This record gives sequence, C-alpha cells and structure tokens, in this order.
Amino acid sequence: MATTIYALLDPRHEICLSNIRYVGLTRQQLRLRLTQHISYARGSDNKYRSKWIRKLLREGVRPVIYPLTTTDLDNGGLEEKAWIARLRALGCQLTNLTNGGEQYRPRRLRGQTECSIEDCHRPVHGWGWCALHYKRWQAKGDPLNHDGKWRTRKTQCLRGHPYDEDNTGYDKRGRRYCKQCRRISSLARYHANKVSPT
Repeated sequence: MATTIYALLDPRHEICLSNIRYVGLTRQQLRLRLTQHISYARGSDNKYRSKWIRKLLREGVRPVIYPLTTTDLDNGGLEEKAWIARLRALGCQLTNLTNGGEQYRPRRLRGQTECSIEDCHRPVHGWGWCALHYKRWQAKGDPLNHDGKWRTRKTQCLRGHPYDEDNTGYDKRGRRYCKQCRRISSLARYHANKVSPT
C-alpha cells in the first residue's frame, strides 16, 4: 500500500521547503489527514504541532497540507526520517519532536531469520534487526548506541562542565555527578529557602 510523506505549511507564506513546519506520513487521503490534525489541535492535544495549528486557527487561517513524495509502506518510515533530517539541515523550524519513522513497524526482510547485528542471534523483528536493536534504533537512531554504558562515555555534564578528576564526584551508589552542578543546585536551594529579614 502506498504511503504519502506530506508537509504542513502556513498558507500565508510561499510554498517552499524553507517554510515547512511539519513532516508526516499517512496512508489516508491528505484532506482527511489535515482534518485530523485540526481536530487534535482543537481538542486537548498539547504537542508542539497542535499548539502551532491552534495559533494559526486563532489568527483565522488553516494550515495547508502538501505532498512531498509517495513510497511503499516498508520504506515510509525511512523516507520520513530522511525528509526531517534534510529539512532540519536547511534550518527549517519544524514542529516534529522526533526524528520520524515511528508510526509503522517495518516488515521483516525477505528470507532473513536472525538479527543482522554481529554476534546477535535473536529472531529478526524489523529492518533486519531483533526487537532489542530495533527499539534502540527508534530511541537513539543507532541500533548499537544504547548498550547501557553510553553515560560513562560522556565527557561533560548537561551544563557543559567537564567530567575531569577535579570536577567528578560519586554518590553512595557509585553514580557519577558533576561537582559544579551540585554546588549551583545547593546555592539555589539555600537562597530559595533563606528567610528574608523583616
């Protein structure tokens, strides 16, 4: 069955790649899919896409839906991921929160029975990988990325402080933490709880 990769745009702007705000895939007619998006936005959906559509509706306009390409169901997820990556590289302000490709589970590759990852002999689930590697690919974009030790390979914390010898501490469970971040949090708690003089 054919899958359409589509884009949502603001009708007040020119229809071009740089003005695309959302990329999705569907097996439905495009007008029905657009009606669904508008219905979700008018409901209780609080996704970034729905908030953008609600803003357009408040300003008296409806988004337009535009087909980008048509492909078969097996390649739909990969095609959607490719479009999202391409548009993000162009600097588009997409309302997609993920990298795409999550909607349809791919079929097994013809004739393949085992996972294609080396030394993994689990039964194949999708795209030639077992269920474990397929879920890692969905979550991280790489079937080998989430092996349980990815945190220890980080060289800096979320705030950008280095995990060097002077700045790295360990709690009672042996988990690593950033000393600078802990100092910042402690100071913030101290000032938040400090009673102002009367």
